[in-house]
Amino acid sequence: MTIHKITAGDGYTYLTRQVAAGDTSPERGKAAARYYTETGNPPGIWMGSGLTDLGLAGQVSEQQMTALFGQGLHPNAANIIADYQREHVEAGMSEGQLEKVNQLALKAARLGRPFPDYKHLEPFDERVSGRLEAIRTEVGRAPTAAEEKKIRREEARRQRRAVAGFDLVFTPVSSVSRLWGLDPRPWVRDAIEQSHYAARDTALKLLEENAALTRTGSSGQAQIETHGLIAAVFDHADNRLGEPNLHSHVAVSSKVLGTNGKWQALDARSFYRITVAASELYNTVLENELHARLGLEFEPRPDTLDKREPVREIKDFPSRVLSHFTRRRSDIEAEYKRLVDEFRATHGRDPSLPAAHELAQQATLATRNGKKPPRAWSKMRDEWRADLAETFGSKALTKVTAIVPIGGRRKSKPINCAQLDVAELAGRVVAEVQEQHATWTRWSVLAQVQRELRGTRFTTPTEQEIAVSAVVDAALSTWSISTEPPESVAEPTALRRSDGSSVFTQHGAERYTSQAVLEAEARLVEAAKYQTAVAVDGQTTDLVVADHEHRTGESLDPGQRALVKAFACDGRLLMAGIGPGGAGKTTAMKALSEVIDAGEKRLVPLATSASAASVLAADLGADAENLHKFLWEWTKGPHAEALARGQNVPREVGFFALNPGDVVLVDEAGMAGTMNLDRLVTIAAERGAVVRLLGDYRQLGAVESGGALRLIANECGAVELSTLYRFADPIEAEATLKIRVGDAAGLDFYQDAGRIRHGSRQGMTEQAYAGWKADMLAGRKALMVATSNANVAELCARARADRVAARQVEAEGVRLHDGNLAGARDLIVTRDNDRRLRSGVRDFVKNGDAWEVVERHENGALTVQHLEHRGQVLLPPGYVATNVELLYATTAHRAQGSTVDACHALITEEMGRENFYVIVSRARQGTVLYVATHELASLDEDEHVDAVKFDQDAYAAREILEHVVARETAELSATEQIRTSFAEAESLSGLVPRYDHALDVATDAHYRQMVERVLPDVAEEITSDSAWHAVLRALRDADAAGWDVPALLNTTVRRRELHTAESLAQVISWRLRRVIDAEPTPVADAADEIRYRLLLGELAPTLAADAGPTRSSTVSVPRAHSYDDHEQFYEDAVSAVLGSVRANQAREDAAWPTLVLALRRADALGLDPTTSLDAVIDQRTFRAGTSVCQAVALAVHHYLDAQTAGTSNNSRSIWRRITRALTQLEQAGTEPAAALADALESAETRPGRITLASLAARLQVAAHRAEDPLLPPWLRTIRRGADLQWQPYLDTRAELIRRRVGQLAQTTASERPAWTACLTAEPTDPASREVWLSHLAVIAAYRDQYRVADDDPDHPLGPYPESGRVGHRAYWVAAASLLALRGARPDANPAWGRLAADHYRTLGVEEQNRIGVELAKRLGQDWLGDVREPSVDADQPVYLHQLAAILAENGHLDVPESDPAGRRGPRPPSARGRAKLHRTQPVHTSQQPAPRVRRSEAPKHTPNPDGQPPPRIPPNPQRGPRPGQ
Repeated sequence: MTIHKITAGDGYTYLTRQVAAGDTSPERGKAAARYYTETGNPPGIWMGSGLTDLGLAGQVSEQQMTALFGQGLHPNAANIIADYQREHVEAGMSEGQLEKVNQLALKAARLGRPFPDYKHLEPFDERVSGRLEAIRTEVGRAPTAAEEKKIRREEARRQRRAVAGFDLVFTPVSSVSRLWGLDPRPWVRDAIEQSHYAARDTALKLLEENAALTRTGSSGQAQIETHGLIAAVFDHADNRLGEPNLHSHVAVSSKVLGTNGKWQALDARSFYRITVAASELYNTVLENELHARLGLEFEPRPDTLDKREPVREIKDFPSRVLSHFTRRRSDIEAEYKRLVDEFRATHGRDPSLPAAHELAQQATLATRNGKKPPRAWSKMRDEWRADLAETFGSKALTKVTAIVPIGGRRKSKPINCAQLDVAELAGRVVAEVQEQHATWTRWSVLAQVQRELRGTRFTTPTEQEIAVSAVVDAALSTWSISTEPPESVAEPTALRRSDGSSVFTQHGAERYTSQAVLEAEARLVEAAKYQTAVAVDGQTTDLVVADHEHRTGESLDPGQRALVKAFACDGRLLMAGIGPGGAGKTTAMKALSEVIDAGEKRLVPLATSASAASVLAADLGADAENLHKFLWEWTKGPHAEALARGQNVPREVGFFALNPGDVVLVDEAGMAGTMNLDRLVTIAAERGAVVRLLGDYRQLGAVESGGALRLIANECGAVELSTLYRFADPIEAEATLKIRVGDAAGLDFYQDAGRIRHGSRQGMTEQAYAGWKADMLAGRKALMVATSNANVAELCARARADRVAARQVEAEGVRLHDGNLAGARDLIVTRDNDRRLRSGVRDFVKNGDAWEVVERHENGALTVQHLEHRGQVLLPPGYVATNVELLYATTAHRAQGSTVDACHALITEEMGRENFYVIVSRARQGTVLYVATHELASLDEDEHVDAVKFDQDAYAAREILEHVVARETAELSATEQIRTSFAEAESLSGLVPRYDHALDVATDAHYRQMVERVLPDVAEEITSDSAWHAVLRALRDADAAGWDVPALLNTTVRRRELHTAESLAQVISWRLRRVIDAEPTPVADAADEIRYRLLLGELAPTLAADAGPTRSSTVSVPRAHSYDDHEQFYEDAVSAVLGSVRANQAREDAAWPTLVLALRRADALGLDPTTSLDAVIDQRTFRAGTSVCQAVALAVHHYLDAQTAGTSNNSRSIWRRITRALTQLEQAGTEPAAALADALESAETRPGRITLASLAARLQVAAHRAEDPLLPPWLRTIRRGADLQWQPYLDTRAELIRRRVGQLAQTTASERPAWTACLTAEPTDPASREVWLSHLAVIAAYRDQYRVADDDPDHPLGPYPESGRVGHRAYWVAAASLLALRGARPDANPAWGRLAADHYRTLGVEEQNRIGVELAKRLGQDWLGDVREPSVDADQPVYLHQLAAILAENGHLDVPESDPAGRRGPRPPSARGRAKLHRTQPVHTSQQPAPRVRRSEAPKHTPNPDGQPPPRIPPNPQRGPRPGQ
C-alpha cells in the first residue's frame, strides 16, 4: 500500500479525469459513470463508516468528487444548496437578502471550515531577505541568529495547498496481477479479485479503527475519535503503461465528523504512522485468501532474499513473464527521458507540466503504438495474452496457467489460534524488532507479526485476526516496556477515548522498548565507567607519537593527541571518540596503531561493513574485519567455542581470537547497532580486552537499533576532535560544522559561493551528472551522490548512456539489480558479501566493492576486475541479477567515511540532516548541491493527485534545504527516549495545554448557557462557530479576573454592529480580549457584589449599610440601537456635561476620537459615561492652549483607574476593594463567608471601631497571601463555571503546573543559565527577592512552555510570536517581567499611558509606522515587539510611558504641567511641532472624518477601512514585509 496527498483546489481532478476514468482522460462531454460502463471499468463506490452521517451510498459521481475533494462540501452539496434556496428564497427579496440566503445555503452544505485559500508566495529568498531587512531598517540593528533562524524556519513551513484527502493505492505483488491478467479461466480471475478486495477491505478496517481521528483544543492538543472515514474506491486493471496491474485507489477525504459533533480535519499523523502495518496486513490477507481459494503458495523473490523485508511472489511463477513487463516499462521511461533531454537542450529549461504530459504520451506512442483507449477488461486480457504468446511462444501461457491446476492446488492444513504458541511467537517477534529498533510502536510489532505469520494458514480470517491480536498484545505486555511516563493524573471520562486512553496521547504513538535493550544500553554505559588494567603508559605513548610525527611528517593536533592518549592509556573497558567529517580520525588511528603495538598489545580493527573494513585495513596497514563477521565467528561460527575458551584456532580464524590486553577499535561506530556493540563489549570483557568506539553520532546512524554512541558520549563523556583538515576552504569547514548541529546558517556558504542549483528532479539529475563528468575529465576524484536508491540508479543510467554514446562501454549488457544494464568496461558495485567468490587467496567479493566489467557472458555472468587490488572474479548470473549495480553514483550511506576532491549531490525533500551532513562533508575542494524542487509530469498520472509535487513554483531550493537541515532522523537510544518522554510530560509545554483544554471542556456548558441567556438572538451562530472556543476562553479569563461577565459580554456586543462580520465568534473574542487584557482590575460581577453584600449583612449589618446601595444583577438583552445610536450616546453624554458650546468645540478637536475611546472604556467597565464625565469636569480640567478632549479624556482615565482600583476613600470605592479581595479569595478556593468572618474576627482584636476601610485592608492582605505566584500569569484559573466533579481534577493539574514553575524558578535562580546574563542581580532583602523571583519564574515558565532553547541573553524569550499566533499574549506577560528584571520601573501614571495609547490608535497608518519605528530604535535591545512592523506593538502596556514621550515630542499630545504623581511630564511641543501637528492631522468636524484608525474600532468620526476588528486572523497568519521593504 502506498499513500499520496490529494491537494484541494485541483488535486481532485486527477481522481475524476484520470483515476476515475481508467487512468486515461475521458472523452469531452461524457459523464464519468457512463464512461466507466462503456469502457468496462467499474464505477467508483463509496466506502467508510462516515457515510452514515452523510446519508451517502452507492456509486460515485464526478460532481460528488468535485464537491468533497475540490471544495470541502457535502458530496451532494448541489442538492442541499438547491433545497435550502427553495425553502428560504421569497419573492421581493433584496439583493443583499438573496446573498445572505446563498451564504447560508453554502454553509448548510459545508463540512466544517472551508479549505484554506493559500495565496501565491513570493520566492523564498525574497521573503526572508525582506523580513531581515525590516529588522535592520526599523529597529536599527542586525538580526540576531535566533531571529534569522526563526524567519527561515517559518518561511520554509508556509504551506502552498490545503490537503483534501489521501489516495491509498492497494496493489498485489506483480505475479498476482500477471496471473489475474493472463489466466483465461473466469473462476481464477474472480478468486484473485475477491482476494484483493478482501485484503483491501481488511486493511481499510484497520485504518478506520485506528487512524480515523481528529484533533481539537486551542493548539490541537487533544486527539478524539470520529464517526469514521469517508472514502471513494476505484478499481483498475492496468497501469499507465497498459500492463496487467490490478489495483484499487481509495481516496480518503480529510473531512471527518468528530465525536464532539463538529466536522474537522483528519489527523494525518495516525494515518502515516500505521501505513506500513496496514500494507503488511494487506499482503498477509491477500496470501491467505489466495491460498484458501486457489491453493497458491508464496516464496521470497530471489533478488530480495537478503533484504530486511523480502518481496514474496507466487511460487514457481515464470520469472521471464515478470521481467518482460518491467523491461517494457523501462523502455518507455528511457524514451520519455530522451524526449525531455531534447526539449531541455532546445529550450534551455525544463518542460512545463502540460508540455511534459505531451512528451509522456509521445514516449508511449513511440515505444508500443500508444496505449489504447479504455476498453473492456476482457479485451485487455486478450491483448495481454497475445503479447505474451508473441514474445515467448504459444506455450508461455500454459506455464502461467499451470500455477493453478484445475480444481486448485492441495491446500495446507489450517490451524486455529489455540494451536499457536503465542508466548513463544511474541518473544520471537520482539527479538527481531529489538535488533532493528531501540524503540518501537504497536504498529512496528503488528507489521512484524504479519511477516512472521504470513506462511501460517488459519481456519478462518477471524481466527487469524484473533491470533495476530493475541501475539501483538503478548509482545507489548510481556516482552515490551513502555517508554512513556505513567499518568500523573487520571483523566475524567470526558477526556478519554472509547478505549480508555487519554485524549492527550496520540493513539498508537506510544513507544516501547524491551528489557534486553535497556540492559544492553546500561551495560555499555557501565562498561564506559569500568576500569581495567589494560593500558599503555603515558610516557611510552608520548614517545611513540613523537616518533610517528617525525617519521611520517604528520603532526597531530591537540584533539588527535588527546584521542590517541585516551584510547591507549585510559584503562576503561569502553571508550568513545567523536569526530566530525574531515577531522582527521584516520590520522589519529594510524598513530594509535603504533602506540598499541609499542605497548606490546594488539589492535583489532573492525568496521560496520566489509568494504569499509577493506578501507580501514588499507589505512592502518593491518588486517581489519566486519563487525557482523566478527560476532558471527564468536556466536555461530564453527570455532565459536574455541574462541570463547581462548583455545588455538585455525590460522584463517586467528584474526578473530581475543587475548588479554587486546584493543578492539570500531570505526564509524555510530553505524553499529546497540545489541551488536553490547555483544562485542561482553566478549571483550570476558577475554580481558578493551573496546574503543570512533565515529560521529551526528552522521548516519545504524540501520539496526541505534543511539548507543550518542548515549555513551552524553553519559560518560568522549574525546572529541574539533579541527577539520579535509576542506581546502576553512569557511566551508565551518559551514559543515553548523549543518552538523542543525544550524541552517551553514547553508549561507553554499548560497554565497553559487553552489546551489535548483530545478526539476530530472533536470537536476542531468546537471549533477554534468558536474561530476567535468570533474572526472579534469582528473579529480569526484562523487555523485543521492539519498534514495532510485535516484542513484537514475544518475547511474545517465552516466552509462553518455559512456555508451562515447563508445567507452558496450551498448548491450546484462540486466542488473537496479534495472540498469552493464557491459564490458562498465563500472559496477557489488551489494552482498559472498566469501565463496574470491578474487585471490585472501580477498572475497564484498558489499560495496568497486569493479570494472572485463567480459559479459551470454548466460548473464560477468567477469570483473577490482578497481584497487586488480584481482578478478567471475560473478555468476544469479549474483549479478540480484546483487550488482552500476557504480557511477552512490548513496550517502555508502559514501560515509570516504574522501574525494569534489562532490555533486542530488538533494530531495525527503532527505534528513544526517544524510545531508555526510554529503557536504566528503569533498576537499567543494560540494555542489543540486536541489530538486519539483517533478516533471509522471508517466503514471495517478501520482498527480499531489499537485504541489509537480508545481515548479511551489518551493525554492533554500526552502527545501532548510527543511532538510531541520529534520533530525537519528534514532534515540531507549534510555534517552525514556528521559525525553518524561521530560516532555513534566514540561509546561505539555502540562499547560492539557489544563487549558480541560478547562474548556469543563466550562463549555456554563458559558454556552450564559451566551444563550445574554445574547439569545445570535447565540446559536456564536456557539456553532469554529472560533467559539476563543470566545469561551475569553469569557473564562474575564470570569477568573473578576469581571461582571454577562455585563461585559452585553457591552462588547453592542459596542459596534456585527451583521457584516464573517465570524461573529472571532469578532467578539477579539473585542473581549481588547478589554480584559488591558484592565487588570475590573469592576466586580454585579451578582457577586450582591452575594457578598448579603454575607456581610449577616455578619456585620452596620458595615453592610455603610457600603451603600448595590448594583442590579439583571442582565438585559442588548439594546436595539445601532452603532450610530451608540456613538450618539457618547456625544449626548458630552453635551450633557460640558454644555453645547464646549461639546461642539470638543467634536471639532483633533483629539475627539481619543475622548470617545475613554468613554468607551467607561462603558466597557460597566460605568456610566455620563456619570464618569460629570465626576471629573471642573475648571481645572480646562487649561488655556491645551486640547479640551485630551484634558477630559485624561481626567476620565484617572477617574476610571481610581474606581477600578478602589483607591478613593468613599464608601463605594472601599466596597469595590472588598469585593475584589473576596473575588480573589474565592478564585483561590476560600469561601467568601469564611474570609469575611476571619477578617472581622481579626479586626475585633484591635482597638477602635471596625470600619469598612479596616475590613478592606484585612481582606486585601488575605487576598495577597492567597495569590498563586507559581501559576503562569497568562493561565487564569476558574472555580466557577465548572461542575463540582471537575474541581479535584483541575486542582491536581494546576498543582502539577505550580510544582513545575517553582522548580524552574529555583533552578534558574541557582544555576543562572546564560540567558539570565542581562538580568539584574538577585536582591538580598526577602521582599525584593520575592518580587525578583516571581519575575524570573514568569520568564522561565514562558521558555519552558513554548520550548525556547536559545540562550541568547539579549533575547531570552526567543523569537517574537506575531499577533494571532499561539503564545502571543503570554509573550507580552513574560516581556513585562523581563523588562522589570532589566531595571524598568512601573509607570506611576497609568492614565497618561492609556491616553497615549488611545491617541496613538487614532493616528493615520503612516504616522503610526513612523512613531513605531522611532520607539523601537529608541528602546534598542529593550524593544521586544514585532521588528518588521513596530507600529503593531507600540501601544503595548510595557511601552506606554515611552510612547507618550514620543507622541508629546512629535506634537501629538499636550503635556500637563505635572502628572498626578507630581512628576513633570515630557516637554510640551514647540510652536514648530504644533504647526507640524496641524499639517499632518486635520481638524475633525461632524462633516470631516478623522484619520484612519489602525488598531482599534474607531469612533463614528473616524472612518476606518480596517475598523472592523481583525476577525479573520487565521490560526497561523501568513505575514511578510510590507510593499517596498
